[in-house]
Amino acid sequence: MPASQDFIKTGQPFGLILKFVLGLCLIPFAYPQAGTGKGSFAETGIFLKNFHFDWESHPTETSTSFSVDLKKFSFGFKDFSMEYIDEKDKQFIQFDLKGTELLVDDFELNVDMIAPDWISIQQRIRIEKWQAVPLTAIQILSESVDRFLLENERYPKSFTELAIKRYVDYENAYFDDPNWIYEVNVPENITATPTQFHPWPDAQVITLDWPSQSFNGAFNTDLSNIPDLPWKFKVKVDEITQTVTSKTRINYSPMSAEFDYHQLRGSFQFDDFTLSAIPEGDLMNLAQFEIPAFLLQANQMAYTGSLSDSLPIIHQGKGKFRVRNVEMKIPERISKNPEIEKKLEKIGIWNNALQVKLLELNLNLLNEQVGEFQFTCQTPFFRINLDGEFLLHQHVHTPNMVLHNTELRFHPISLGLREMIKEWERKNGQILPRQGATIVLKIDGPLDHPTVHGLKPN
Repeated sequence: MPASQDFIKTGQPFGLILKFVLGLCLIPFAYPQAGTGKGSFAETGIFLKNFHFDWESHPTETSTSFSVDLKKFSFGFKDFSMEYIDEKDKQFIQFDLKGTELLVDDFELNVDMIAPDWISIQQRIRIEKWQAVPLTAIQILSESVDRFLLENERYPKSFTELAIKRYVDYENAYFDDPNWIYEVNVPENITATPTQFHPWPDAQVITLDWPSQSFNGAFNTDLSNIPDLPWKFKVKVDEITQTVTSKTRINYSPMSAEFDYHQLRGSFQFDDFTLSAIPEGDLMNLAQFEIPAFLLQANQMAYTGSLSDSLPIIHQGKGKFRVRNVEMKIPERISKNPEIEKKLEKIGIWNNALQVKLLELNLNLLNEQVGEFQFTCQTPFFRINLDGEFLLHQHVHTPNMVLHNTELRFHPISLGLREMIKEWERKNGQILPRQGATIVLKIDGPLDHPTVHGLKPN
């Protein structure tokens, strides 16, 4: 399908719009004469409707094709007014603006391409991780055997003899792992045998052949020989909107130029965002990320500063970040990995989908130094509420934030997550403070290194 003839319905190229707006603002500086001036316009922007574009490369082993569809797109500014005064007692330029205003309606991008098999890559990375334990342990045992032979002029009879005579440490994390049992049978071999507790059913006995010093039974974790696969990628957004209403004043003199920026309202949001990837048309291994509702707001924001300084001073403002019902579908080849499957089931995930019902942050900066915040995270298996106050240090080289009167409330919902917390408490010898089933922690101090009351320091 060719690009629509409605590609550009009205408006001007984006670059000309910016030049026009900035030009109006810079006229007084280009012609610095005493006097006053005013300027305004009601609306300007660009507008696209029923946009389509597709591309298909010539057939090769790495051929790529894609298509882009967009029902409606608009970008522009409204209600612009400017006032310029250059008199003996005052010199300033002030402009009010509603924008940038953005609308994206029904956007869809489809891509077919040959790409790495990242699912197999992740599987091999995980195999390499758990396989590193027995391989490292066997290497330690091999070095211990060499020392034993040098000092005793014979080979050790067993792993137990090496441990009793302190050539290896029984409490070493590698040998304390319940997933493996080690045997020293030199000069024939050293073996690592997976136990019944090992999460990977395909794990095999790993053997170091002593005469040749070569390993047998280890999985091949080389990533270079994994073939690429045909993938279908899709990005879809039902609607994106942005609107900003602001006032800016610049006071200037031959020696300095200072600005005062006030954002009355600012909002960015999108609905029904979906990103998906399908390997070889295999829907069972669909990877998908969905955000049904996203909102970012910044209202009543007040900034002042000098055009020569890098950081302005924030005097007040309210902000909100919120997403609802975020869901990530895990490909079956990953979720059915015994180790991952066991962890997902333990925290209460049974359908290969991770979900966050609500993620919300509210900020209220009362003045240059003091503010308050509320954070909420709600999932099917836990709920977090974090409320508190903060002190903002802006008049320093590196601005920082200090928490004050902050309380964290963590409520585990799934039985498996509660058991994991109790296991952590047993291992670390401490009981977390609770109100009923909810863990309650008091927090204060610098944001990058806070003090959590109720937790013993490591």
